[in-house]
Amino acid sequence: MNKIKLFVQRNPLVSFFILAYAFSWWPWLLSAANPFFPLFPLGPMVAALILTAVINGRAGLKALLARVVQWRVNLRWYGVVLFLPVALGLSAFGLNLLLGAPMPAAAQLPPWGAILQVLLVQLIFVQVGEELGWRGFALPRLLEGRSALAASLILGLLWLGWHLPAYATGTISAIFIPFPFITAFLFTWLYQHTKGSVLIAILFHSMLNTVAAIFYSLFTGVYLERMLWLFVVANLLAAVALVVIAGPNLRRQPTPPVADAPTI
Repeated sequence: MNKIKLFVQRNPLVSFFILAYAFSWWPWLLSAANPFFPLFPLGPMVAALILTAVINGRAGLKALLARVVQWRVNLRWYGVVLFLPVALGLSAFGLNLLLGAPMPAAAQLPPWGAILQVLLVQLIFVQVGEELGWRGFALPRLLEGRSALAASLILGLLWLGWHLPAYATGTISAIFIPFPFITAFLFTWLYQHTKGSVLIAILFHSMLNTVAAIFYSLFTGVYLERMLWLFVVANLLAAVALVVIAGPNLRRQPTPPVADAPTI
């Protein structure tokens, strides 16, 4: 047990990604016959909580959980979280129409109650489980001694890999395979400007997924495929523009340390 604890303390990131994958992939590994949902979305959260308890004890857990309810950030970042996914989605939607997709009928738009239900499921169940791990535990440690650009590259690739069971079973369209890698830069940008708020990451992730979910009711067939590709490309262009404008630290000012992300 002491050897395991020593390994975890010396290798927190390696330990986290091993546990996050293991806790999340077990439905897929235990059932080759296409499980209901091949990814347990709370896996990264469970890994983050266990490792934080082992490495930093009760004080570390308290600091980590405090960032989940860290709502005191500049109001403009709430605007970014709420409206950037919508703006990217509308851009993809408009271009899809220009390329020949039929205008959806008003009846195809899901009712507000259904949209709110999707958003709440994302907020309460799915994204708390993911973001407490990705942006709560992993990102602050990846930023130690690395630029925000390098940290985003590493986390984006590992986050993409985490989704593989969902892509392999068709639970998530293969069109979205590059999506985690692309949006990792946007998440780091938000993290850099909101003092590491996990709440902001949860809200942004939920909005991106909710906007994408709406597309499935608006188009079918090749028009839906093109719509999804256009949304991915819109996010890619936003990420590229962000890197060009903000630079390798994804902010113009020096990166301040996150007080409750201890150096290990």
